[in-house]
Amino acid sequence: MLYWDLDGVLRILGSYVLGYEPENWHDTYNGKTIIEIVNEHPELCATCPESEYLPIIHEKLNDIIILTNQLDDWIPFTEIWLRRHVKIPYDVVYTKSSKHKLGFLKNGDILVEDFPGFQNYNNIALITRRYNEHLNVPCRISSLIDLRRLIDSHETT
Repeated sequence: MLYWDLDGVLRILGSYVLGYEPENWHDTYNGKTIIEIVNEHPELCATCPESEYLPIIHEKLNDIIILTNQLDDWIPFTEIWLRRHVKIPYDVVYTKSSKHKLGFLKNGDILVEDFPGFQNYNNIALITRRYNEHLNVPCRISSLIDLRRLIDSHETT
């Protein structure tokens, strides 16, 4: 089964907040991290753009399960974004950490993710972003073709 991260995979929050795609996961704008900025303005979660990959997901899949770390104040705005942008049935699980996300995966499952801080990427298809390009991972998604291949190679729900 494929599971989907939200930010950096389905929607573009970090680049939207900073105004550019960060080279480092911890980049700041005016001395504030993405999380600090969004904490001050959680409505940004409702207005940020969808990623280049979301149309392929709509085209290829009947439904999806989203695993996403969201702070409590972000969730109402994230729900607005999901209703506006995700055009297929979805379930969303709000997780508290990257380790919590991995706890949902069973043998053979893949999490489509962009986070550069996992200890192990064996069950992760990493969406290439500037902040994770340096990682050597078993499965990397760098194009729409790569995503189509990943979806085609896994049983869909």
